[in-house]
Amino acid sequence: MEVQTAGGSVSKLVSNFPNLLLEECDGTDPVASYAVLKRAVAHCRAGNGPALVHGHVIRPYSHSLSDNEKLYRPEAERQKDALRDPVTRMQLFLVRENILGEDELGKLEKSVDADVQAAVIAR
Repeated sequence: MEVQTAGGSVSKLVSNFPNLLLEECDGTDPVASYAVLKRAVAHCRAGNGPALVHGHVIRPYSHSLSDNEKLYRPEAERQKDALRDPVTRMQLFLVRENILGEDELGKLEKSVDADVQAAVIAR
């Protein structure tokens, strides 16, 4: 990202845009992301101009089935990133905060999988 983006960051690229609220956050943290997004929405709804939330996320898995990340990413790095997977972190948050139980989480996953499969078939 740093090499392929002018200025090394999307945030730096747009930082001089007039009246732009620019917020950065750990996009793998659901609570931090929600707080930043809430501020950005409030900024826009108040008529203060546009907002950009730059959520820094990781790619814990290969780009596609044709991409073997094991060829260029060390195992330790892949394991470290897998622990920061935003989907996994959200699941842990929901269970830890007693928002969903393990069974409910499983049902939600199955429901989402079914919705995705239906959308793919309908396409």
